Parts: sequence; C-alpha cells; structure tokens
Amino acid sequence: MDATPLSHKILARLPLPLEEFMEIVMYDAEGGYYSQSSVIGKQHDFITAPEISPLFSHCLAQWCIDQWMNMGKPTPVNLIELGAGQGTMLKDILAVLKSVPDFFHVLSPVILEKSPTLISQQRATLKDYPNMSWISSLEVIEKGYSIILANEFFDALPIQYYRSTTQGLEQAMVTDLSQISWTKVNNPLFPPSNQSIYFQSRAYKIFVDQIANLFQKTGGFGLIIDYGNEAPGFTLQAIKNHKKIGIFEELGKSDLTHHVDFCYLKSLFIDQKVNVLGPINQSDFLKEIGIVEALENLKVKLSAKAYINHTLAMHRLISAAEMGELFKVMAIQGGSNGR
Repeated sequence: MDATPLSHKILARLPLPLEEFMEIVMYDAEGGYYSQSSVIGKQHDFITAPEISPLFSHCLAQWCIDQWMNMGKPTPVNLIELGAGQGTMLKDILAVLKSVPDFFHVLSPVILEKSPTLISQQRATLKDYPNMSWISSLEVIEKGYSIILANEFFDALPIQYYRSTTQGLEQAMVTDLSQISWTKVNNPLFPPSNQSIYFQSRAYKIFVDQIANLFQKTGGFGLIIDYGNEAPGFTLQAIKNHKKIGIFEELGKSDLTHHVDFCYLKSLFIDQKVNVLGPINQSDFLKEIGIVEALENLKVKLSAKAYINHTLAMHRLISAAEMGELFKVMAIQGGSNGR
C-alpha cells in the first residue's frame, strides 16, 4: 500500500472499528472514494443495472405508476432516489413517467446524495428537469406523498462486523493497514445475532429511521434493490476496475462493498412499523413487472443488432447465473396511506 494523505489520516486514528474505517475510506471529503471524479461505468470500478439496460428503469417506472394508482393517485409526490450514481436511472424513469401526465406533472424529483462529484454528474444527466432538487437528509422533506427508490445504496454503507466465539462476542477492528483484527466487545450497537458472523450498521439504522419518519409524515412506498441475501456472513470486498482486490490495497481508490443482509434490513423497517414485502429475486420482480414484454414491444423500433444487445442485457439482469438471483428486491410502505 502506497502512503497517501488518506492513509496518513487513517493511521493517525488507529485503532478504528471497521465501520469508522469504512466511513473515512468511502466518504472523506478530500481522499474518499466518492470524492473521485469517476467511479461508475464500464470503464471504471463498477456498473449498475440502469447502465446495463434502460429496461431496468422502465420496469421500476411501471411499478411506481401501478403503486401510485393503487394508492388512489395521491398528490403532490416526491420521487426520491437514494444515492443516484450518475443519474441514469432517474432520467430513464422520468422519461417513462412523462407518458402518464397526471402523475408526471405532480412529481418533484429528488436525489439524496452526499458526494459533490456525483451531484455534479447528476446535474448534467438531469439537466432537462429544472424542478430537480438535491438533499443530504430525508428530514428536510415536510410534505408530499413520498416514493423512495434505492438501487445499490445499502451495499455501500459502512457496517460493523461481529462474530461469536467461545470467548464471547468480538468486533472487527482495523489496527494497522494490512488486515482486519478481532477484539472482544461487551456492548454491540444492537442486540447480538444468532449468526456466527454478522454485521450491524449505524448508517442502515439512520436511513431506515429517516424513511420511517418521512412515511409517517407524508405516507409513501418504495423499493430497495441490492445484492445480498439473508445471513450472508462476511462479504466485505474491495472492487477496482471490476475486479476484486485487497481491502487495504487502494484506499480511497477502490469501492468497498458488501452483500446486504436483507433479514437484518427488514427487521429494522419492521421495528419502525414500516410494512415490508419480500425480498424476492430481481429476476422474479422484473419478469412480473413485464421486462420480457417490454423488450418485445421495443423489437419493432430496433435494428437487429440493437435488439440482440437489449436481449443480452436483459439476460444479464434476470439470469440466475448473472444478477437475477444475487440481487433482491424489497418493497416498503408506511405512513398515513400505508397503515
């Protein structure tokens, strides 16, 4: 590992709980990963479903339309994306929602984002939507029925791993910049799990609490889409140029990510009296919403080559060998219209 201002900053604070280490590495204003100019896309560290195919966003847009109609067409509406990347997904969703004028014209699109670099990219992507707004906390929203979309958001949040041993409960610590150590802990943030290795997260709880409070104020529903499962174990990894590297190899220059524990996330929402449906496999969700039919509808508008490319992209989204089973979809609903 090369010495950098970020590594010096971390070294000065050691030892650190893993969660605090991740917070610095990912979100430090000067050297953190999300302060970098480009992190998303085929030429960078990772690519998300909206960049693979607009069909993904089209399905989410259709789901939003269906749910909004089922809820009696509440107005006005906040369409809020948590951590919107480059803004591709929201742009594609808004393009579809234009086809439903009575929905589109009561929408206020909102992005929750803390990275100035990504906000700049999002502004460029969404320049055709002058009513866009950016927030750093859901607490600032006071009115308007709220729709929450979180695609690959929770997997990037700092987490704290624990493990059960014959000597008691231990937590993951960073004591030097070469490996993760384990030290005994008596007071974890939340009650211990019955899993041998598991995580808890202050950041998860903060966002779940904010969503629950917002739903309580305004009513709302949402979708959480991420890779993971129930009780995933220790899955923390660093990704650089679409390849796994050592967690300490490229501090601030690689993406630290983990598999979401949907059982844990679901329990946090239930504790806040938010209704939860799922999670289900991404493949089942996309097929139920009509991704196959959407592709067929595009066939008459596409060249043969473009149709093949869209077909391959859809396969990547729904195939069990690709993203179809690794990624899960969980629906949430709460507030005055949700309970």
